[in-house]
Amino acid sequence: MRESALKRFGLSDKETKVYLSCLELSSASVTEISQKSGVYRTLCYEVLDSLMHQGLVSYTIKQNKKYYQAASPEKLVSILKEKEEVIKSVLPELKKLHEYNKEPVNVEIFKDKEGIKTILMDSLKTKSEIKIWELNKIFKKKLPIYSQQYKNEIKKNKIRSKIFATEEKNLFNLPNNLKKIIPKNYSTPVTTFTYDSKVAMIIFEPSLIGILINSSDISDHFKERFNLIWDQNILVYNGKEEVKEAIWAQVKSKTTLKIFGAKARFSQIYPEFSKKYIRYIDNNSIKTKILYPKGRKVRVSKNTQARFVSKKIQHPVSITLYDNKVHLLIWEPEPQSILIKNLHFHNLYENYFDMLWKDAEKNQLS
Repeated sequence: MRESALKRFGLSDKETKVYLSCLELSSASVTEISQKSGVYRTLCYEVLDSLMHQGLVSYTIKQNKKYYQAASPEKLVSILKEKEEVIKSVLPELKKLHEYNKEPVNVEIFKDKEGIKTILMDSLKTKSEIKIWELNKIFKKKLPIYSQQYKNEIKKNKIRSKIFATEEKNLFNLPNNLKKIIPKNYSTPVTTFTYDSKVAMIIFEPSLIGILINSSDISDHFKERFNLIWDQNILVYNGKEEVKEAIWAQVKSKTTLKIFGAKARFSQIYPEFSKKYIRYIDNNSIKTKILYPKGRKVRVSKNTQARFVSKKIQHPVSITLYDNKVHLLIWEPEPQSILIKNLHFHNLYENYFDMLWKDAEKNQLS
């Protein structure tokens, strides 16, 4: 009880022990105080010096030796009163500072299409960047004409943007636009636009409602949350549709693809999508290298090279390397994929792939 009270007063753990020892010993040498308090003798000098500066300890000299005494406990009350008077003397100035720096939070509510347009037009005034979470198909459905106009204005004004969406088709394809596909478990019923010191939240269903918050504190909080997910290195996609979106992001990156053990399950699960995937590779001249297990008969497209390795070194999952990412695909019992964005991890897998590729047998089929 005594110790905790003194610590709440502001004394450190060692100051508390030394002060209580001085109270109990009445008058004592450093050696005696050290033994009583359990504080090392050399450190005890520093602690006593600190307590003297606070007016809680004094000393007398007897036969050329210092003996320390604790001040009356009433001194603690006196110190608190002195501190209170000091704070009271500057309290008016502190209050002025608090009121001056206190940021007002301005909230506006908008309804229907025209109201939502007002919010979106405001976001186009930004000189920095728009962070959008989550752009979904309802946005285009509810505002079919203006959603295209909004996209054109972003392009015209060269506004930088970062966008999250659960489906590739909902993303804007713009020069200054960075975009990422996220799993559906990250999805929310609200689309959020964060820019400058503002956060705009748009609710599309059951009716159009927009909330515009002007507060740098709240805006910073939303930006931090956005960046936390944006910088996340691992994303997990579950189910047929989510995995399809993650696979489509591979070819949309338009970078070289290196694939370990492409499975027949891909075309079985996605008969039409797999054809679209291959056509996109051909039409956009995306270089693709695939390692298959020996004995498998395959036909490859014009931009795809295939080689064959022993079944013993085949992976139980399909692995695609692209754009400094490693994409793991699991087909059974249900489609699932893990996307890892890590340059070091990607390079390790790429070196392994290149080593296997060098020694693998070339495909003889056209």
